[in-house]
Amino acid sequence: MGYLQKYLQGVGLVSTLLFVGVLAGLTAPLPSEAGTPTLKLKVDSGTDTSILITTSSTCTTTERSAGFTACYAINTNLTVAGLGAVGGVQRSYNVRNAPGATARLRVGDNAGGDKFSLIGVQFIPAVTNWGSAAANTNETHKLTITTSQTFDSAVNVANAGNYVWAMRAGGEFRAGPTTSNACAGNGTATGACNNLQNSVTFPGKGTFSPALQSVNILRPSGANSQPLSLTVAGPTAAIVSFNGLSNTTLGQVNPTYPTFLCDQDGTVSGNICKPAYNATMTVTLKGPDSFVLVNGDDAVGAHCTIAEVSATQERRIAFLTNLLGFLQWLEGRYPNRPHLSAFIDRLEAFLATVNSPATDPPDCAAGVRSVNIEFATAAALDQIAFMASGAVPVEPAPQAPETGTITITKNTSGPGGGETSDTFTFNISGPSPSTQTIPMGGANSGSTVVTVNVGTYSITELPIAGWQETSASCGEGGGVSTDEVVVVAGGNVTCTFNNTSYFIRISKQLSFCDGACPSLIFNFHIVGPTTTDATVETNGEGVGDVIVPVEAGTYSIEEFNNPANWHFGSSNCSGVGVGGNPATGIFVPPLASSGGAACHFTNNFD
Repeated sequence: MGYLQKYLQGVGLVSTLLFVGVLAGLTAPLPSEAGTPTLKLKVDSGTDTSILITTSSTCTTTERSAGFTACYAINTNLTVAGLGAVGGVQRSYNVRNAPGATARLRVGDNAGGDKFSLIGVQFIPAVTNWGSAAANTNETHKLTITTSQTFDSAVNVANAGNYVWAMRAGGEFRAGPTTSNACAGNGTATGACNNLQNSVTFPGKGTFSPALQSVNILRPSGANSQPLSLTVAGPTAAIVSFNGLSNTTLGQVNPTYPTFLCDQDGTVSGNICKPAYNATMTVTLKGPDSFVLVNGDDAVGAHCTIAEVSATQERRIAFLTNLLGFLQWLEGRYPNRPHLSAFIDRLEAFLATVNSPATDPPDCAAGVRSVNIEFATAAALDQIAFMASGAVPVEPAPQAPETGTITITKNTSGPGGGETSDTFTFNISGPSPSTQTIPMGGANSGSTVVTVNVGTYSITELPIAGWQETSASCGEGGGVSTDEVVVVAGGNVTCTFNNTSYFIRISKQLSFCDGACPSLIFNFHIVGPTTTDATVETNGEGVGDVIVPVEAGTYSIEEFNNPANWHFGSSNCSGVGVGGNPATGIFVPPLASSGGAACHFTNNFD
């Protein structure tokens, strides 16, 4: 509440006591008990250390009025030692209250709705002066904050069915002490601040039934991606805030959330629901910066049959609406305040999300509405805290696009089993365009796997001399066109291209040998789309042949420079019949052929 009091007193909105009273009436109390949560901090590769005081779980009147049923203090006198830091410098971090706040972990284990909220805690390097400029530049430390909670109160276990779940976070990076005294925002005088190059990732998982064990709470795509992440890389600033991580305005109007069937038996017939939530927030700090969690770890679940809009939720919406009206009035009195204008814009977006009918998932509109109201309120309170501390808001780094794979398989057939050392080339058109090759390496089958962004693709094979594409298809059973390849997140689509080689087989027969035929070499000149020369060597039986790869088209073949005394006798070619020398009108591939034409030449001795 300290953040709120500081801001509201500063702008003269209402008295501190009145504002506390407004918040206290936002939701009705639903008393119950939940299983004891866990909250641990690890610095770099050090030991997981509990920072939670569990001797009491008593909630204040205000917290109970906000729907929390068990509330815990944080050990803000604790120092957690680090181990195995990047760069070899070990640091410890102090666990402290955030400025003007009291660190708390609150749990709401209620019929039809659960929530988990970590607020008002700060992690500060346990050093008054970080050291050299090189340390500011090179030292990187990782804070791992793990939380878990099982919602198993009596009012919850008899509430099996479909739930919608979501999660968010809000906090600040504060530049820390350097060689020139210290930076503003760390409790000391202004000095030289280092560039903020920090990041946060925040995946969360839930267990809802025997069939749903440790599943991602966030969708793998859409407004709530997995994991949430934020990166801040300069410019230099004393305090930088983030809100909602990758969902600075709850993502969009009508964000999409996943639903989960919550039941110990896996079906609603068991009528026992004990959802479990766990999350790991990984914070990477560059240099001496501190990390503040305002609403640092928020998770909310709502039953799909929860009342569409309860009276308490209506009061929350009214609170946000009235706050927006006051801030708009304030902006008129004190114009040209960019942070105030930015807050108003975000608050308008929060209300647009809350007031729009939820459409995804379509069978859980009431649950989605409930989650949106919780998050809109938390996000608004975050923004008040950020304004009170003078934090500079930042937008999150863009999420890496979701990916799947395309497997391209190439099969070849023809003389010699189709084995070839050729390399086949494919163009992939779509969100991730590329050119891929498959070197056959003397085989008749090969493949390559390509990672691509999700979307629709077209795959084409580039022509190669001597080969004819006989078929190409994609998907299971080959029922998908190569022009309509749809890749989904984490999925794979296989596309198979079959080729038969184009060729001309030239065979030679010697007639009237006196005894065993001599080994002779005959020369042929091939003219057409592929113009080349070929040789045929005969054996002791007077026969021989050669296979010549060619492109499709019409050819003529002429025998020339024959061995002495061996004269042309006749030619007989596919689709042409008996002919002379040169044999003409030879078409490759001929009708009813797998890709090759054949020409037989005879020679006589005289």
